[in-house]
Amino acid sequence: SGLISYEAERRVLYKKKNIDYFTKTYNPSLRFEGKSSLDVWGLVYPCKTLIDMPLDITTKSTEEIIEERVQLFDNKFSSININEDLESRYWYALAPILLDVINGEEDFVFSWFGSQLANAKEDGGRYKHLEKLQEHVQEHIEDKYIPSYLYRYLAELSIAGPGICFTRMNEQYWSIDSLNFNLINDMTMAAITMFNKPESDAILTKKYPSETKYWQMVLNYNIEGDFQAMINEYAHLLSTSGFSFEEAVGRFKDVLGFRTSSIACQFEEDKNKKQKKRAGDRVDSTLRCHYAVPLGTQKAGDDKATQRVSNIRDAFNSPFRPFVLNSTSIGQEGLDFHWYCSRVIHWNLPGNPIDIEQREGRVNRYKSLVVRRRIAEIYSNVIEGKHDDIWMKIFKIANEDTKDNRESDLVPYWHLTQGSTKIERIVPMMPMSREVNRLKEALKILSLYRLAFGQPRQEELLTNLLERDMSDKEIKDMTKSLVINLAPLVHQKRENIK
Repeated sequence: SGLISYEAERRVLYKKKNIDYFTKTYNPSLRFEGKSSLDVWGLVYPCKTLIDMPLDITTKSTEEIIEERVQLFDNKFSSININEDLESRYWYALAPILLDVINGEEDFVFSWFGSQLANAKEDGGRYKHLEKLQEHVQEHIEDKYIPSYLYRYLAELSIAGPGICFTRMNEQYWSIDSLNFNLINDMTMAAITMFNKPESDAILTKKYPSETKYWQMVLNYNIEGDFQAMINEYAHLLSTSGFSFEEAVGRFKDVLGFRTSSIACQFEEDKNKKQKKRAGDRVDSTLRCHYAVPLGTQKAGDDKATQRVSNIRDAFNSPFRPFVLNSTSIGQEGLDFHWYCSRVIHWNLPGNPIDIEQREGRVNRYKSLVVRRRIAEIYSNVIEGKHDDIWMKIFKIANEDTKDNRESDLVPYWHLTQGSTKIERIVPMMPMSREVNRLKEALKILSLYRLAFGQPRQEELLTNLLERDMSDKEIKDMTKSLVINLAPLVHQKRENIK
């Protein structure tokens, strides 16, 4: 995990010189205190006017949507004669707030300020930041305009501003009428924390070299990555798993704030350091684990270790980091990793071939990533317009479309025959090594195991079949004719049984 995370960092920073991997100081780029710009509050404020601008399912490009919204603002404010020489350090934060004031949402604006101030220390930098922002709102509260250079920014914010996206997600998936500013703020600040990590900063700085404002880099990245669609998909999985909105907020906070861990390792330089110390001392370096993390190295029986395993599982079952999970046999059974994983790498072949099935079964579950990708591939072109839960709608369409011809009620939620996406099995091995034959033999045993499953005296049947030295075609034909299908009956067929 340490080496994979190290390589991920190296690829981001490889052109930079004099980078010290072990430097631990990092100053966050998105700050809400001191002399830092007020502009960053634009990412946080849940502008009601922009939330109400729907993001429909459409074939239009992102740029076309932005241009349409720019035109809407231009039509609204073009008739007002204003001084365009207004660019300052606070207008990007002020614009979405004033937009709500102009549209009669003054109570909404000051309720938001009240909740923010109530949760900030009166003598703290954030409190002073908010007071300053509120003063600027009061200065311009009678003005009924937004400078034209901000139209595109507001259009972009309506698509991918974190505070706006989380509020819109809440309305679509939990339909809570009374908006809880504190819960929305918790998720938004957790997202800000994710972007305030050194590796996130390095990625965005490399991706947008000509952009000087980090908050604008974050907004651009969210637009390109379709932040709204990403959190909506995750919200669907949480809400249909029984999560209340408060529980979902807690999960978002946990996975967005997932902390980087470290593992001990030794470099050549460590040996030299050890020689200078007294005998018996162990001198280790550490590697950061963020892109990839280990599972199963935690001490059994340790409450903190048990909680860490739970946190790792939850974070991996999210659209956020970590993106690689290196697991011991602890992850082979009983834990599901199917929400956002479709690729299994077998670092070693297990002694029991059935364990291959167990490992890959972790990502082959209800509404798995593979199933959702196939659903989207086949049915996304039949959906247009606005839907509160797009995934609920698309699964309903798939269910109706397949009900007459499917052989099992596992379709479409557990499995879908159409679509190009597959669970990927990767087995690293040297050419002409023993592993090559071991894998071939293991897969043969596995196919026969599926045939023997559900039969009496399975081990004897399996041994007998293996001794026959059948070809792949013979195994396939025999499996087709003798296999016992344990899948649930199709509901429509079950109704016809007398």
